[in-house]
Amino acid sequence: MARKAFTLIELLVVIAIIAILAAILFPVFAQAKESAKDAQVISNAKQHGLAQLMYSNDADDNFALTLRISTDGTFDTWQGLVQPYMKNWGIVQHPKLRGFPADRNSAAWYYQSRAHWAMPLRALAHTSVPANTGYFTFRSASMTGGQDRRFDGIGGAAMANFTWGNRKEAPSMTTTSVSNPSDTIMIAEGGMWDFGWGFVGASNPMNYFWTAGTWVNAALNVFSGTNYIGPHGRKGKIKCSGGDDPKGADGFPSCDGTLPWVDGSTTFVATDGSAKSVKWRGGITGGTDLGGGAFALKHLWPN
Repeated sequence: MARKAFTLIELLVVIAIIAILAAILFPVFAQAKESAKDAQVISNAKQHGLAQLMYSNDADDNFALTLRISTDGTFDTWQGLVQPYMKNWGIVQHPKLRGFPADRNSAAWYYQSRAHWAMPLRALAHTSVPANTGYFTFRSASMTGGQDRRFDGIGGAAMANFTWGNRKEAPSMTTTSVSNPSDTIMIAEGGMWDFGWGFVGASNPMNYFWTAGTWVNAALNVFSGTNYIGPHGRKGKIKCSGGDDPKGADGFPSCDGTLPWVDGSTTFVATDGSAKSVKWRGGITGGTDLGGGAFALKHLWPN
């Protein structure tokens, strides 16, 4: 009785079919993995909001400070201040970014644990904002049509007579003082605990980004850099023209080519504790009419 075996043609046909199926399924698997990470991001944002609200219940209705420097020079950020209500540092880690260093006592771990999410700094806690205005200003030819749009944060700072960037002593807002709690950003995806607004010496910090060891004004519509000073768009973002480096020379995701103004969607938790994702263009940059010829950024206007 003769043995039955695959012919070379049959084997090649089977291999070709497997290759075709793999080409079809691998993108689906990648999309499923990305969707799972997006769901985790929303969940983490929700936990941030609940921790902040529990903190405010024990702090006379005040949100946590973005930064608190004690008289002995030690400091902590909102992530550390609300940690007793989170009880899990994994929540402040972003599933789309690199993990924290193994050494929890290292400076790198301390910084990384505060660099994935941000709480917007109040203009009153910034030394470069005129006292008679009390707000920041954002303008972009492509996203606001050259129109000035006011914006502000909710987080204050306790400096204890120390100087750190351009921050100054100011209390955080209270939960009941926010006029549009379901739309106002409490915490969003970002590159530093206060988006880095406190390091930029200007009243328009969302026009800046960090690159090559310095802050650069991005008033022109195209810039190249590593870390944007404002809410990050990590969902459905546009790739850099020169490709992305997920680690970057300074530990942040970096752009190897020209990076357009921030795109994609930003995940944030509002001051009422609701978590959501909005497009950066028309969402984060979307305006609201304040009357009298004044406009503001809808999701960054708690006043």
